[in-house]
Amino acid sequence: ISSFSPSLQEEVRAIAAKRRDFEFLLRRRTARKNDFLRYITHELNLEELRRLRKTKAGLSKSTASDHAGKQLVHFIFERALRKFQGDLELWLQYLDYCCSTSSHKAHSRALARALQLFPRTAGLWIRAASFEFFENSSPPAARVLMQRGLRLNGQESALLWTQYFKLEV
Repeated sequence: ISSFSPSLQEEVRAIAAKRRDFEFLLRRRTARKNDFLRYITHELNLEELRRLRKTKAGLSKSTASDHAGKQLVHFIFERALRKFQGDLELWLQYLDYCCSTSSHKAHSRALARALQLFPRTAGLWIRAASFEFFENSSPPAARVLMQRGLRLNGQESALLWTQYFKLEV
């Protein structure tokens, strides 16, 4: 850090201090979902700033720092999901983040865990089948997921039946 300009040193110190403050908030006895979401938003903004500065400088080579920000956000989401397992909205936000970063393995694992926790949520079954069909190019796996969702939700889910018929057609 001593080889950087003084303004850059101050910026690095400010980033480290902000991360430390967020970590203290998350480690307290009663961490809140909002604390996790603010930390995630902060890290996403930092990642966007880093990406913009990289393109402005004309750098195109992929480095370890390109993945470090994404990994940190995944880690924060995982911590939040361990603490707030029953929050479907948080699960959906994480699934959206996995899609936006093309993290297929993390998306697949998160979908499986979410389906275990929320087997009566038709939208998750449809999302899982869609992921299998379009991302993994596996229509048989999508069919199995839809049939399993129908078995668990029975006659009460018209949405699942509609999507299943669309899949078959």
